[in-house]
Amino acid sequence: MSWGGLGGQTLGSTQQPVAAPDLKLPHTQADGISSLAFAPSDTLNLVAAGSWDNSVRLWNLQEQASQGLGMAQQHSIMATPIGEMKHQAPVLDVCMSAEGNVFSAGCDNKAMMWTPNPAGGPPQTQQIAEHAAPIKCIAHVPQLPCVITGSWDQTVKFWDMRSPSPAHQLQLPHKVLTMDCRYPYLCVGTSNKDVYVYNLAGGIRPHKPGGAPIQSQIKAFQTRTLSMFPDCSGFAIGNIEGRVAIHYIDHRQGDKTVEFAYKCHRVDAKESPNKTAEIHSVNAISFHNRYGAFATAGVDGSYAFWDKDKRQRLKPPTRMNAPISCASFNHRGDLYGYAVSYDWSKGSEHYTKQAPNDIFIHMVKDDEIKPKKK
Repeated sequence: MSWGGLGGQTLGSTQQPVAAPDLKLPHTQADGISSLAFAPSDTLNLVAAGSWDNSVRLWNLQEQASQGLGMAQQHSIMATPIGEMKHQAPVLDVCMSAEGNVFSAGCDNKAMMWTPNPAGGPPQTQQIAEHAAPIKCIAHVPQLPCVITGSWDQTVKFWDMRSPSPAHQLQLPHKVLTMDCRYPYLCVGTSNKDVYVYNLAGGIRPHKPGGAPIQSQIKAFQTRTLSMFPDCSGFAIGNIEGRVAIHYIDHRQGDKTVEFAYKCHRVDAKESPNKTAEIHSVNAISFHNRYGAFATAGVDGSYAFWDKDKRQRLKPPTRMNAPISCASFNHRGDLYGYAVSYDWSKGSEHYTKQAPNDIFIHMVKDDEIKPKKK
């Protein structure tokens, strides 16, 4: 399905309503947005989203410059839908290649590759992977090259996309819930709150001798999301109790002067409508490639930017009227995408058809994300 004739939507970066300062993508899905990914490219500003309605949709974001009233240059972005492809069950994760290919995986136990056609016409899709249970995570690794999938069947598989059989397989003792790969390292978070780290350079092997996992500092509650530092020295992990932990995988592993955990995405009792403290899941963690700062987003409907090295918040929370189910920076770090959508964490009894399923794009300013000087 092509949306080339449906047009785009534009929103400037100045004089915008306080309640909705960011670009709202047109023609988003009809059910919960489960995953969001930008093309890892400095020249392609493509963003893909997977949904519980079985679909993956893709948009092209174009930045535009214009002269303001004071003749100063202002910037805006325009979003144009490119197309859609379908799975046979809800989509749980998406990622992209630098060339613009879209990779998706979900509850049909399959992973698909989609080569979009910007000129219109049917999308070119092919199945590239399959598991015995839903695939929770997918990552494209151009250095190998391969696609990695992590599943609830307790396996991580490596696919070269030219064979129906995996090129390599890792057997884990628990379900895969979250995964991130920044070559040469792969970090896999499982349902027992452990994180397994692998080195992919010169073969696939555990990063530490013996292959023992890293036990999270926030082990009491289920892991929700994980994201690696841009320099590959460690990762941040978030859980359903509104906590984030900073871990290292190099010589600083276990060093409590740099490893720590903190609370976020919580509402104090005095700020809550029913005067009861609220604790919300951390649904997304995303690192900024240029500055090394990171963003968290959660079920409380807010996102914020943080500096892990100085242990401080850089940008106060931006709050929406529904949970933020997923979020990510683009490769350049000048855009931050986030989905305002029910995340199904409280089950079907809390779902309503009136719930929003919107994706917003925030134009990131340096003073929001650049770590402050001492």
